[in-house]
Amino acid sequence: MDDRRERIFLLAIRSVFFGFPSIGKSLLDEAGSAAELLGGDRARFMPHFLRHEALWRRFLGLGGSELREAESELDRIEALGLALIPINDPRYPALLRQIADPPLALVARGGAIEALSAPVIAMVGSRRASQRAMETGASIAMGLAEAGYTIASGLAYGIDSACHRGAIAGGGLTVAVMGCGPEMVYPPGNARLYQAIAASGVILSEFPIGTAPFRQNFPQRNRVISGIALATVVVEAAEKSGSLITARFALEQNREVMAVPGPGGTAGAKGVNSLIRDGAPLVESADDVAAHIDPLLAGRQFVKISGQLETDVEMDSALLGAVPARGAVSVDEIVARTGMRASSVLARLGELCVAGEVEQLPGRRWRRIRRRTDA
Repeated sequence: MDDRRERIFLLAIRSVFFGFPSIGKSLLDEAGSAAELLGGDRARFMPHFLRHEALWRRFLGLGGSELREAESELDRIEALGLALIPINDPRYPALLRQIADPPLALVARGGAIEALSAPVIAMVGSRRASQRAMETGASIAMGLAEAGYTIASGLAYGIDSACHRGAIAGGGLTVAVMGCGPEMVYPPGNARLYQAIAASGVILSEFPIGTAPFRQNFPQRNRVISGIALATVVVEAAEKSGSLITARFALEQNREVMAVPGPGGTAGAKGVNSLIRDGAPLVESADDVAAHIDPLLAGRQFVKISGQLETDVEMDSALLGAVPARGAVSVDEIVARTGMRASSVLARLGELCVAGEVEQLPGRRWRRIRRRTDA
């Protein structure tokens, strides 16, 4: 069975077990591959379906139509230049594979899939965050990125956006976990940030291509944010907040949860302060977070990916000089013109995209945003 056929079979299996990933994983573990799971006598897998009769019938009937749909989805993934990462793929995040209900497959967009193999810190918080909290979140993310940690969040407005930007400014890697198809920009106002992360980090989703950002998707997404991370840091959150759902998932996954304290009496501080009262370590800086996390790295096969770029005027001048305002160039062309490393080019392009200096076009090509002074 060739690799493409195996991936088609896996996507078909995912379509059946999307709401029951733990059952799907146990079946794949026993069978050894998606092809073995579907190609042999399925009756032997019946013990996995206790109390799930409808799911059992659907599994038994899985066949031609599901395989055709799976092949069509794989075609779309490949046409968009995305990467399918099955649960048994070496690129699949090791920590996520350990949770009770890991996705059977992930789809990634980005030039730094290695971000998933580095030690990850999740940072989440309020969408309607205070300026103080956003500055604190960005500062912590920047410091952690400079120290070699990957920052994971959900691309939402507020704290999520601030932490993604902080990681990019720190020259590190960041992962945006989506509650929709990986090709969709949500929220729409974060289009430039999405492009920047796709250029120098990773956009990650367990949802099929074309999945709209339905409200019910986001709690499911949150378990992936915490699941890929050693720890979750909550920066400003109300009493009833999606960020607290992520924190709960982290605790259930036996991961660290930390909280940045907020001023008493404010709505945005109630959630984080309650976490601290319940025993979450209080953190106010990247050093505070690292002091709790660094000991957890002992004995783990993680490699920190430290600051990748020098954000000086000379570097920007060379890079922008290689990116035309008319037409477009690939990263390889920019590397050839500047002599810079590809990783540095990707990382700096991400920052310049956030700053509104460049934009990414289809086909992973880049163009400088024209100003009135451009000829």
